[in-house]
Amino acid sequence: MFQSLLIANRGEIAIRIARACADLGVRSVAVFAEDDAASLHTRKADLALPLKGRGVAAYLDRQQLIALALQQGCQAIHPGYGFLAENPDFARGCLEAGLTLIGPGPEVLQLFGDKAAARALAEDCGVPLLEGINRAVSLEQAAAFLERHGAVMLKALAGGGGRACARSPRPGNCSRRSSVASPKPRRPSAMARCMSNNCCSGRGTSRSRCWETAAARSATCGSAIAACSAGTRSWWKSPPARTLPRSCASS
Repeated sequence: MFQSLLIANRGEIAIRIARACADLGVRSVAVFAEDDAASLHTRKADLALPLKGRGVAAYLDRQQLIALALQQGCQAIHPGYGFLAENPDFARGCLEAGLTLIGPGPEVLQLFGDKAAARALAEDCGVPLLEGINRAVSLEQAAAFLERHGAVMLKALAGGGGRACARSPRPGNCSRRSSVASPKPRRPSAMARCMSNNCCSGRGTSRSRCWETAAARSATCGSAIAACSAGTRSWWKSPPARTLPRSCASS
């Protein structure tokens, strides 16, 4: 068990992590941006340290977070969700600094940061998937796919968190909706790389969550309406997935 852990996040998730650390007897170190000094999470950890900078940018400063963890003698960093939780460069930096990142390793984060690569892995593992084009597509290819299958989702290969994703119910919408699915400028290397999936209207997101730790083998949980994070390996759920047919959930 770790003796000390740095919480690289703020707000509700930082409070939850601090509470878990207290239950486990682990010293928790919180961080806060200049404009978050009065936030509740700073009073729930054993120690709270100021970050240089304001707003979101302060929590995205990988080098500063790793340096603070090392200065405080922390053995681990918990990124919570959002911010750096699914950033492979941050995960790699933690490993190189001798810190344990609570969450997936950099290879896993790198793989699942590309929707096409993640879908290819799921296919190799025999996971049932909606029909889709598992590569970058042109507008003509997306429109042809829509003609055959009905409404489709256009997704940026490097998108995530519900961003860079657009539903196109008719062939004529593909061109207009592709601009919505195009990645934002902060990911210039992924510009114009979109994939297409069949779209199921009126269905929630239903996911089975798998995880693996040093103390346990992989396990699969039942279906749930979920908004989940690879970084926390957790889910916000209302099981079972009421909008998912039982035959589909059991497959």
